[in-house]
Amino acid sequence: MTTSTDDPILDGEVEHALAPYRSLLPPEALAILRATLLQAYTEHPAGQRILEHLRAEAANVGESGEVLTLKGNSMAPGAVRALAPAAGRGKGR
Repeated sequence: MTTSTDDPILDGEVEHALAPYRSLLPPEALAILRATLLQAYTEHPAGQRILEHLRAEAANVGESGEVLTLKGNSMAPGAVRALAPAAGRGKGR
C-alpha cells in the first residue's frame, strides 16, 4: 500500500509510521490512519516542522548514503534522526 503524494520524504515517514500496524489493522483502518498522518504532516505546524527538518536532513545525505554533519564527519544513515532529541545538549564544550 502506498501513499498518493509526490513527496518521497512524506511518503517514507507515513509508511514508516504505518509499518507496525500492518499486521494488526484491517485495510480500512490503515487507510484512515494514513489519511490522518498525511493531514498531520501537511497541515499541522508541528508536522510541517518535522517535514522541513527531514528534508534538510535528506539534503545532507551524500551519494554513498552517509549523512554529512556540519563538522564534515559522517554517520550511519538514520543516525541524525536517532540523535535528534539530544540536539542542544552539551553546548559549550
